[in-house]
Amino acid sequence: MDSLKWVLLHAHIWYAICDLLYSKLVVPYMFFPIGGGIPAGLLSEWNINGLIQMYCAATGLVGIIGPFIVCVMPILYVVSSIMTSYYNQVLNNMVYVLISHHGFLNTILMVVLFAPYREYTKSLICIKKEKCATVSIHIETKHALKLT
Repeated sequence: MDSLKWVLLHAHIWYAICDLLYSKLVVPYMFFPIGGGIPAGLLSEWNINGLIQMYCAATGLVGIIGPFIVCVMPILYVVSSIMTSYYNQVLNNMVYVLISHHGFLNTILMVVLFAPYREYTKSLICIKKEKCATVSIHIETKHALKLT
């Protein structure tokens, strides 16, 4: 359990930040029959645009859901397969491949979600074409050339 202490603390801190974001800063007030809503939290009182609030809330939620899907869902499968004594080698292999790609998938998620990371990554990957100009030179001489 000692090896999982810091991982659980890290997850707990992010869940607490997400909870604080939803419960105090954004506070989405939903209208369920029409699927609409408005933000009604502290950020609204500070006159921060509702689209910016919803963007922050959505990226925070996706940032929490990503690691959950990559780590917790495979672990739930492993626990359920142990409890039911049902072992499928293909699913077991997929679980361990998914867990081993946890860091890579979270990095991709971070690059996709946050514009500064996305722009920097684009600048590294994209090769900028240099502007080439064609220069032609015309030289005239008034002297005759002697060829010997």
